[in-house]
Amino acid sequence: MIRRLFAVARMTLLEAVRSRLLLAIGLVHGAGTAYAALIAALSLGQEARVVADVSLGSFSLVALTLVVAQASTSVDLDISRKAVLTVLTRALHRSEWIVGKYLGILAALVLFGASGAALSIGVASMVEGSTPRGALAAALLVPVALGFVFPHVKKLASFNYLLPFLALASVALVNRDAGAQAFLRGAALALFEAALVASIALFFSTFSGPVPTGLFTVGIVLVGRSADTLAKLPVRSFPESIVALGRLLARVLPNLHVYVPPRAVLAGLDPQVSPNWLIAQGGAYAAAWCTVLLTGAAIVTDRRDLG
Repeated sequence: MIRRLFAVARMTLLEAVRSRLLLAIGLVHGAGTAYAALIAALSLGQEARVVADVSLGSFSLVALTLVVAQASTSVDLDISRKAVLTVLTRALHRSEWIVGKYLGILAALVLFGASGAALSIGVASMVEGSTPRGALAAALLVPVALGFVFPHVKKLASFNYLLPFLALASVALVNRDAGAQAFLRGAALALFEAALVASIALFFSTFSGPVPTGLFTVGIVLVGRSADTLAKLPVRSFPESIVALGRLLARVLPNLHVYVPPRAVLAGLDPQVSPNWLIAQGGAYAAAWCTVLLTGAAIVTDRRDLG
C-alpha cells in the first residue's frame, strides 16, 4: 500500500511542477518578500520586523493559494482526462487514490514552505544586517548552484527536491536570532493551516467542480479565520439569530484563528503561552480535521461514478 500511495503522491507532485504552479507560487512569494523589503526601507528602526511580518503574511496567503488551487483541480483533471480509470485498474483502492493525492499536495506545500522560509529569513537578515551578507549569499547561492547541476547528472536528479531544505537549513544555521525563530514558528503554523485547508478543498472536490470547490473552501477559510469573533458577537449589536448562527459556525467549522497568533507569542515574549506548545496544538488540531475530512472524501469517492 505504501508504494501505491507514494506513486499517486509523486504523480500529484509532478502535476504541480509541470503545470508551473510551484514556480508561479514561488515568484509571487518572492514579489511579496521584495515588497516587504521596500516597505522596510521606509520604516525607522523596525526594518527586520516589517520584513518578517509582511513576508509571513505573504507566506501564509501563498501557501493557502497553492493548496486551494491544486486540491480544487487535481481530482477533476484526473476524472476529465480519464487518467483515474487507468490508475484505479492497477489494484489501487479509491481511498488510496484520495490519500495519495493529499500526500502529493502536502509534498508540494512542504517544498514551497522550505524555499519560501529560506528566502524570507535571508531577506530579513540582510535588511537587518545582523548576519554577514557573504554568509547569507553563500547559504542561498550554494543550493541554487546545485540546482543547475543535479538535473544534468542522472544519479543526482532525484536529489533536486532536497535543495529547498538545504537552503533553509543553511540560512537557519547562519542566522539564529529571535526574528528568524519567530518567523519559523509562524511558518510552521501557516503550513499546518494550509494542510488543513488542503483536506477541505480535496473533500469538496470529490463531489463538485473546481470553481465551486474553490469558492466553498475560500468561504470556510474566511469564516475560520473569524471564528473567535463569531463566537463572541455582542447581543447588543446583533439580533439573537445572528449571534446564534455565529456561535454555531464557530463550533462546527475549523477554527483557523489559532494559526495566526500575535507576534509576541511567536517571539516567545508572552510568558503565559509557549510557542512550541502552540505549534504542537496546531499540528494535532490539523491532523484531527484532516483525518475526518479525508475519511469523508474517501467515502464520497467510493460511491461516486468516476466514468
